[in-house]
Amino acid sequence: MSIRFYKPPKALLSKGGKEGSEIGGALIILGMDQDLNFHTVRVIFAELSWGEFMKEKGYETEYGGFSVIQDDTKALWDKNELIARLVEAFEYIIKKNWIFFGIADFESNSFQSEMLIEGLDYKYILRLMNQHKKIRDEGKFPVLIDKKKTKNKDAHIATKFNGQNYNYFHYTSDTDLFMIFNKLNDITGNVAGIVCTSQGAANFYILSQNIHKKKDSAVYHIDTKTLEDAFTLMTKNVIFPISWYKINLGLNSLKSLEKWQDIKDDKRLKMVLYKYFSYAKKKLRKQHQIRLQKKKKKTQNVTESIDYETLTEDQKDHDLKAMEDILESWDLRLFNPKLKEARKKKQD
Repeated sequence: MSIRFYKPPKALLSKGGKEGSEIGGALIILGMDQDLNFHTVRVIFAELSWGEFMKEKGYETEYGGFSVIQDDTKALWDKNELIARLVEAFEYIIKKNWIFFGIADFESNSFQSEMLIEGLDYKYILRLMNQHKKIRDEGKFPVLIDKKKTKNKDAHIATKFNGQNYNYFHYTSDTDLFMIFNKLNDITGNVAGIVCTSQGAANFYILSQNIHKKKDSAVYHIDTKTLEDAFTLMTKNVIFPISWYKINLGLNSLKSLEKWQDIKDDKRLKMVLYKYFSYAKKKLRKQHQIRLQKKKKKTQNVTESIDYETLTEDQKDHDLKAMEDILESWDLRLFNPKLKEARKKKQD
């Protein structure tokens, strides 16, 4: 089953032809909505240029000049701009009743060099480069979003994840955002690979990953079998390689930001993170508990509505300690012991 990805960055959908190709990248804040679809909540940076190939014989795949299509890089060097975009993103996520899924990175360079997958054998890069040249020469870039709809807020592409740990992206209908919030924030790490398109869909092939429980050590792994499966489909003209990608999952993905050490103690950022945590702890958890109770009642052939206030304290506090540990482990001092003790005394 595919997932909708709303407002995908241009670097993900880069295209080309015999004369040249689009080259660039994008770093985005990825959110997930109540229907378990993805959204570009805020762009951290995005740049895209048209690279024109040289005309000289023997150099036809090397770039001879560039013209800028998109240039949004301020947040890379201005920490206040980065903080503002992060705050804006979390505020929007709370307003829309979504969750922060992670930080997604997309890079497009016609596969002329390895990007985002450390240690990938050059023989695979060469094959990807040749496959990309083939679709450029044959003009087989699928159109995933109608040009007339690219600025439409409902513009989206269908996506599917393939390979190990695909289950961090695809969920069944009986999963809610609170469950995904807990699942993502109990781990750290990322998945990386290539995006291949077919008519009507973008397929994310997971070729490397180091996802692990925070208490465990990371084990980096490159999945060449999944890559070979992708090559088989490429040779049959079923899919076409477009770009590289990497997705850092959960709240821990904020640590992957280049300027994280420079911004992590900012009051505005800490305030919005605490606000987001409170939103998850209260609103999302409330929705989760009500859904579980309704499901339980339904199996007993009882259809009465559930009042959240009638739930037991044990039900309301399910996984609460684990959730607090998520942010306490960052040493952000969002849960000051004195403040916690003061709140406890007030309740008593």
